[in-house]
Amino acid sequence: MRARAWSEPKDEEDDILKPREPPRVAARLLRTELPRLLNEKGEPFGLAPYVELLEARIRELSIALNMSTTLALSEFIEDEVIFPPMPLEVLIENVKLHLVEDRPTRSISSPPPQPLDLDLTTLRLTRDTTGVIHLGPPPVSSRTVSPSSPVPQMQEAMEEIQRLNEENEELKKRLATLNRIAEDNRELRAKVEEAAVLRQCAHAAQHEAANLLADKHDLIETVRLLQEQISNNCRSKR
Repeated sequence: MRARAWSEPKDEEDDILKPREPPRVAARLLRTELPRLLNEKGEPFGLAPYVELLEARIRELSIALNMSTTLALSEFIEDEVIFPPMPLEVLIENVKLHLVEDRPTRSISSPPPQPLDLDLTTLRLTRDTTGVIHLGPPPVSSRTVSPSSPVPQMQEAMEEIQRLNEENEELKKRLATLNRIAEDNRELRAKVEEAAVLRQCAHAAQHEAANLLADKHDLIETVRLLQEQISNNCRSKR
């Protein structure tokens, strides 16, 4: 198990009220939430996705290290599991490094290695989501790490948020149109059912009228036969 911690010396009680110098090493993690995904009903579901950006600033440092110590520090930044690269931005200002090669040379006849001095006045280090590291000058508009100077990843995230908002508005309009169409379909379905009931009633009325007409013809025929029979009886009596 590997643990990492950060500690700093405690201030004396008399030094609490004294103004402190700005930190020489500062870091913060920015998280921007994206719009939640929509289901088939147009309702948001699940957790909201987000993008993260690690910002750091190193200023006014003068460090002397042995190369063996520098290599040993790499153990503190190793990970047992490979995660997707996190976008980061590091602003370096006035940092001096004095590296002393204390490791033994491979050849006995080689001269002893000379110390390496690095003087970094201003340097901006960024890494995108693909893991590519970019080195370049800091932005002209700002010399400090602040949200007012977004890196390309943040700009892309803002554009993605705007695009998703526009898509959400378009989906809301389509959903409202579909609701109106569904309401019209329900009304048409009710009218069709009503027309079907009326057709059934009309068919039943036609059938009843046909039966009554047949009964009428039967009655007329019966009356005619009775009239003929009465007429024949009268003739026979004469």
